[in-house]
Amino acid sequence: MEQAVWLAFGVIAIVLGLAIVANLITSNKDEQKLISFRQAMDRIKDECDFVCASPTDTYQAVDVELPSGMRIYSSDTRICGHLSISYENTNETKCVMCKCPVVMVSEINLQTELALKSFSTHSYTCYFERRENEIGMECKG
Repeated sequence: MEQAVWLAFGVIAIVLGLAIVANLITSNKDEQKLISFRQAMDRIKDECDFVCASPTDTYQAVDVELPSGMRIYSSDTRICGHLSISYENTNETKCVMCKCPVVMVSEINLQTELALKSFSTHSYTCYFERRENEIGMECKG
């Protein structure tokens, strides 16, 4: 009887331990996505400001790592990113202000089922072109 009790306690302890480890791994993975999201938005802002201060027809590119669950769009001088991740239903939006109006060729949407299942992060190259009165932005990955 005593061995059965110890066996039950052992099984319960192992199950609890595995649940705690799984929770830590999930939390760490989603925290890394938040960090990648913030870094990508900061790099995009820096490059946009650089091109804005440059002469017309300047063409620059920057490599960024975009996490799954992210969407990027622009509105006037703002470039906004929205990240939606599963851990605790985290939603974060960050908008950066560029010194010039920004026109994106197309919005980037990594919130699709395919993007979420394919990779945790996606490598993109964002191109910035200085035009007469605005910046043209396009990201390919």
